[in-house]
Amino acid sequence: MYGMVNRALQNMIIDEAGDAGWGSVCRRAGMEPPVFVSMDTYDDAITYALVGAASTELERDAGELLHALGLYWIRVTAAESYESIFHMHGSSLRGFLENLDQMHARLSLHFPEMRAPSFEVEDAEHGMHVRYWSDRPGLAPFVKGLLAGLCERFGEPYAVRHVGGRDDGRDHELFHLEPTA
Repeated sequence: MYGMVNRALQNMIIDEAGDAGWGSVCRRAGMEPPVFVSMDTYDDAITYALVGAASTELERDAGELLHALGLYWIRVTAAESYESIFHMHGSSLRGFLENLDQMHARLSLHFPEMRAPSFEVEDAEHGMHVRYWSDRPGLAPFVKGLLAGLCERFGEPYAVRHVGGRDDGRDHELFHLEPTA
């Protein structure tokens, strides 16, 4: 993963547990506190190790932690660093979601080692479905957090549910977004 994801995880942990907490997470993951460079790539194993260590250290379920990271990414990281990209790719939740693959294609020009996920949006009874494909396993809670954060960002109240995925034999994760207002 790119360093920007790991830096967001680091910042979220520091916000919650301080520098000492981050140091404890790194030690538990078997590493010295790294300096993540946003535009550099890092082995996915580093991210997974940090999430696992943070889950133990902070006594939070790994899925809950990934969900919180998704929210943090939208609320803090993206808001501080990627606001212009958001404006270019949609003025509504659905418009933005429909343009995610295009946004990732453009980003891959600057991030040559990017292994971007793919998204598809379709109408569903009482809302919409979002399909998510990735070669990285276990990130459905992160995506659920991202989707919830995007609902907030666009001021569109939806309940986000993960309704199925690889665990039931699909080649993708499926989310249902249902309006709450």
